[in-house]
Amino acid sequence: MKRFFSIIIVFIMIFCLSGCEKGYEPTPQITEGEFPFVLEYEINGERHIIEDTVVCKFDGYDLSNPFPFIDYSRTWYQSLKSGEEQKRLILELEENTESELVKCRINTESKVNLFYGSGGYYLGDPEDSERVPCINYVEEYKTSKKVTHNEVTPLTNEQLEEYFGIKIIRFEFSNPIENIFE
Repeated sequence: MKRFFSIIIVFIMIFCLSGCEKGYEPTPQITEGEFPFVLEYEINGERHIIEDTVVCKFDGYDLSNPFPFIDYSRTWYQSLKSGEEQKRLILELEENTESELVKCRINTESKVNLFYGSGGYYLGDPEDSERVPCINYVEEYKTSKKVTHNEVTPLTNEQLEEYFGIKIIRFEFSNPIENIFE
């Protein structure tokens, strides 16, 4: 019986080592691209514009799965061409304030952020198609001294205006490409 399990383990290791190079997720034909965007909004009568380009690259495969020969997925790298990651912040609210979405919950930190989309979204990965550009309400709150939760909620234009006084004037992002995965 021990010999049987030893043979199975050797087989799995050989299979994993020979298959981990490419895996079961096909490689994209187009592996990088640049995608410009513009977000123009108004807060308290003051106009703001966030204009940049999302740089996306195929970054290989996630091999953190303990059984990569069974399932591992493509990973993507994305950044802003300007290098200014702080462009994500639209509005930072005071610390220890009540949540706008969950009454009677006090957030230790809350802000409104721009999520400019994922590299997989722009480069046409069907596994990443839901990670589209949006504006999120990001909340951090504690349920005990040692337990902190983070919650990210995409907001509609109506919610932005009603809860935060943010009026969206222009929200234009590049469309994802059609990619081939082989």
